[in-house]
Amino acid sequence: GAGKEVNIPVALTNYDEVVALQLKLELPFAMDEDSECRLSDRSNGHSISVRRLSGNTYLFVIFSASNKPVRGGAGDLFYIPMRVPESCIAGEEYKITCSQQIISDVEGRNICNADFEEVAVVITDEPRPDLKVGAVCAAELSVVPGGRISLSWTVTNVGDLNTSGGWKE
Repeated sequence: GAGKEVNIPVALTNYDEVVALQLKLELPFAMDEDSECRLSDRSNGHSISVRRLSGNTYLFVIFSASNKPVRGGAGDLFYIPMRVPESCIAGEEYKITCSQQIISDVEGRNICNADFEEVAVVITDEPRPDLKVGAVCAAELSVVPGGRISLSWTVTNVGDLNTSGGWKE
């Protein structure tokens, strides 16, 4: 809903090994300047660079300095943090436009052979839990291979709906 921080997933389905990609995205509203884009578990030692070009237009570059391909053939690749403006209306669509896409294989060739379509983000105003892990502390400062370490953390529900079912590790 309006005023909430969200992470917009950017997914990629690939049939070839992808080492790097570049996307110019025009977003419906500005990225949250206090947060950074986060790579998914498809990252294989990749880095992400984001540069604001103008207004809500950004250049995203994901690359592997060791020329390793991303893991898997489909799924979320990275997440764009945004704060939904208070002026947004639930149920309305807000467009994201993609251009200047380059998808590179291990040989450095651009293997992008599809046009990216304009997609939309739909703002929902449904209450839901949102668990945020913080204050992670380790009891030991070092550990030997095969050793044990005690960790503690705090979990806070920053959402607008209570959770149920407890916590399991």
